[in-house]
Amino acid sequence: MNDPTGTLFSTLTARGGRMIVFRGNADPVFSADDLRAHWRDLAADSGGSAALSGWARLFLVPGMTHCGGGPALDDFDPLTAIEAWVERGEAPPHLLARGAAFPGRSRPACPYPQEARFGGGDPEAAESFSCATPVP
Repeated sequence: MNDPTGTLFSTLTARGGRMIVFRGNADPVFSADDLRAHWRDLAADSGGSAALSGWARLFLVPGMTHCGGGPALDDFDPLTAIEAWVERGEAPPHLLARGAAFPGRSRPACPYPQEARFGGGDPEAAESFSCATPVP
């Protein structure tokens, strides 16, 4: 695809394709706000958010800059997640994120528009959080 704003992925979806996109929310090169707007357009052209989440997930990583780094939990494994999705039909409910900036801390990186919400327990452990859609 050569169109950076294209939202028609019918060939990909017709072939059972899956897509995981991740971006640093603090990326100084590309705007996370622009990506969120594009994702909303993609959802609209794909039959809605529920239909889109059947084949694509967007993960915005708080504090992560361009391609990693920054004060973030930027160590996660999208390759294993997409492999499980394509080969076994297991869509990623989140990505487990860790990072050198916060030793000993883990969080679920949640698919947009969801965010990690603390539910009690160890505030440093991913298991103490769940992914939830923010209330406007």
